[in-house]
Amino acid sequence: MAAEKQATGFKQARSHILVQITLLISVVVVLSGIGTFFLLRSSQQHIVNESIDRLIQLEADNFSSGYNYIAQLLFPVYIERLGGNELKDLVSSLQNKELSEMQKTLNSDLSQMIASGFLELQEVFLILPPSTFIPSAFVFAASDAGKVYNWEVPDYLVSALEDDETYIWMEDGIPELGLEGEYLITLGQIESPFNPGIFFAYVGIKPMHEEIVAINSLFDEEQKTANFLLAVVLGISIVVILLIIFILLNYLIHKRITEPIDELSAAAEEIMQGNLDVEIDVREGEEFAGLKYAFMQMVEGFRDYIAKSVGEDRDEKNTDIKSKPGRPARKRARILYEMTIILIVVMLVYGLATFLLIRNSQERLIEEGIDLLVQTEAENFISSLDYAIQVSVPAYMEAFEKTDMQELATSLVEERLTDMQRVVNADIREMIDIGFHGLEKVLIILPPSRFVPKSVVWASNDEGLIYTWEVPDYLVDALEEGSSYLLVDDGVPELGLEGECLITFSQMPDPLSLGITFSYVSFKPMHEEIAAIDDFYDGERTRANLYLAVIITGSILIVVLIAFFFLNHLIAKYITRPVDELSAAAEKVMQGDLDVQVDIREGEELESLKRAFNEMVDSLRKYIVGSAEDE
Repeated sequence: MAAEKQATGFKQARSHILVQITLLISVVVVLSGIGTFFLLRSSQQHIVNESIDRLIQLEADNFSSGYNYIAQLLFPVYIERLGGNELKDLVSSLQNKELSEMQKTLNSDLSQMIASGFLELQEVFLILPPSTFIPSAFVFAASDAGKVYNWEVPDYLVSALEDDETYIWMEDGIPELGLEGEYLITLGQIESPFNPGIFFAYVGIKPMHEEIVAINSLFDEEQKTANFLLAVVLGISIVVILLIIFILLNYLIHKRITEPIDELSAAAEEIMQGNLDVEIDVREGEEFAGLKYAFMQMVEGFRDYIAKSVGEDRDEKNTDIKSKPGRPARKRARILYEMTIILIVVMLVYGLATFLLIRNSQERLIEEGIDLLVQTEAENFISSLDYAIQVSVPAYMEAFEKTDMQELATSLVEERLTDMQRVVNADIREMIDIGFHGLEKVLIILPPSRFVPKSVVWASNDEGLIYTWEVPDYLVDALEEGSSYLLVDDGVPELGLEGECLITFSQMPDPLSLGITFSYVSFKPMHEEIAAIDDFYDGERTRANLYLAVIITGSILIVVLIAFFFLNHLIAKYITRPVDELSAAAEKVMQGDLDVQVDIREGEELESLKRAFNEMVDSLRKYIVGSAEDE
């Protein structure tokens, strides 16, 4: 019966403390997980917002760069067309708000620009500021000719132009134009070729809904993935905590609580069976040291009493107990510290797993953001270049018509530079010089043909590369596969370009009628742009890691406080107080009070020990009463 009660006590000693600790730590981990969730979402949103901002700025820069170059190509034509009489007609038309021939030409060109897909713009305007002819800003030319003179330029657009802003982000559309959804208004200014000192403002309207949806889709997909992984980490953490608690803490409780209870219970059983020479080991720092000492003192008192009753001299035997150290000073339970250390380790492991999860999510978003920006840059450049080629082809064709095709074919075979190539080289150099999309080098490459056995550079801003630079295999493969761009991380050492470099590919029709496709291959250094992105993302990583460290540190501090307050309360309630009760009862027995009884609460951790103690005292009382009656 005693063994059955002892087993019950052992199970209860685990159940009360283990279950409550398990629930407690699970709540802490879940709260930490909620904090981590909001941190993860905040970090992801910061990265997405930065990607959108950089995309918008990139679109604005591309429009400004692209339109400036197109203007450089077209303005000489306009100047040539515009004579003195036409200038007078233009002034007259402005005063009467009528379309001049010049404006009609511009409208046609702008309409053609939109039709060609230039930067995927929806509308383009040329706006003139207030002047002696017109009291307020007005639309001078537009891709939609109906808006010339008729569309009232809104104040926010006039203010932006006066402040030299490069773009306006319209999240709710442009009501004045009947446009809904996200739109980017790109702005730039260029000096009038007809009247120096007067600047045209060019305004491009680009729908951005699809781009924003694409970025947000990446964010939503990444968020779902990250949230799922976070839930998995939380679930695994809680399961691991349960396992740790039911293994390590169970071991600690068994070692620190149950074994001493079993030792004392076994000693009580021995005494009840008449063995008063039982010895109990007291281990330094254990939770039951005080109780064990009181128990030994009580047993020693019984031995003295019985020895005196039979006339036995106990002086020599008393030497052993007297030589033992006094009652140990009461210390905070060692198990409290050990459980705290275990919980701290668990939280650190959980924090490390969460850190890796957030970092992994950040890295994926960063890579996707950079890929999107590179793709946008490539698409914008190709769109600009295609339109520039379209504008330039008529002039080239006029030059080609004056060129001896046989001589041109011979020059290819002999790898000799022609006047035609020098003209194209000059145009490419001008493109580079005015900063067209920040290009560093532009090559026109011819594929293998009956004239050249392998791919060769036919024209370039660097004439030293023509016929002499061996086109690397990766460029040849990209051209054959019809790739639109490549991003090389280590630059193009053959051209002296270091760092990340964007290489774009665009083709133009065969202007020589030789059955050869001309490929424009452009090189744009991207190191500064990507470094700027990386700098932001490094800052975002630092910010997120700092917040995560705060969350994990806060969680650990909470666990420590819980360990020293709540766990202390649990241990005091279920272990320390019952031990104190037993110690006090043992003290009373040593003082001769054999009627003492320890209250037993059903299901408490020390139930079996208290029951054994009461039975032991009852047996001793009966023994002493019986001895007295015999005398």
